[in-house]
Amino acid sequence: MPLILRSFIVFNLTNALSSFLSPYVSKIYPTLPRKTKHAWDVRFTATLFASTISYLAWLVLDKPGLQDRAFGWDPEAGVLLSIACGYFAWDVFESITWYEDPGYLAHAIACLIIFGASFRPFLAYYAARFLLWEISTPFLHIHWWLDKTKQTGGTYQFVNGAILMTLFMAVRLIYGGYQSTQFWRTLGEIRDKVPLPMLVIYGVGNIFLQGLNWYWFYKMIAAMRKRFPAKDIAEKKQ
Repeated sequence: MPLILRSFIVFNLTNALSSFLSPYVSKIYPTLPRKTKHAWDVRFTATLFASTISYLAWLVLDKPGLQDRAFGWDPEAGVLLSIACGYFAWDVFESITWYEDPGYLAHAIACLIIFGASFRPFLAYYAARFLLWEISTPFLHIHWWLDKTKQTGGTYQFVNGAILMTLFMAVRLIYGGYQSTQFWRTLGEIRDKVPLPMLVIYGVGNIFLQGLNWYWFYKMIAAMRKRFPAKDIAEKKQ
């Protein structure tokens, strides 16, 4: 069975596992509306994926086979991409079935297309680096869980929010921005070696995903300001 399909099945099972275990972990879970319970389970699965893929991406970064930034390949990069594609296929399915935010659906589709096309091989060097963006994702979901467990505005959420904002800026905006400049440089160097549609897909995809990062960062700042007004933050520091 292809690893992509196995990955897709595992993430579906993980979602089901969350719905089974969560009532034992939190007394609040059984009281939540059905849609919120599902959102809880989805975040459990997404957190598992983000933690796993960040670790695997870190291991792949310095593989000799990826020294060629455009066409390099390594079997471990194939494993990384297969797990990522299985997850984003699951994410597309979930986003369509429980449609809430067009941004999440567009993000899932863009990632599935971009990482899927990397098997050619094509730009696998950057796939590993961009998957490191997921390092900040677990803290985003913890922030949501703290809201749902009635800990909004508490110390735990403040500390988690500070970590989330710092990591998001570091890995997605600063590191991600730098890697995007290198990514575009590589696209320019190989523009005569690959079909134009590939350049367009990857170029537009990078702009879209980076744009989403900045938009989500803006939303995070707004959410933190709402939960922690300047006066409260000053009191917490005293």
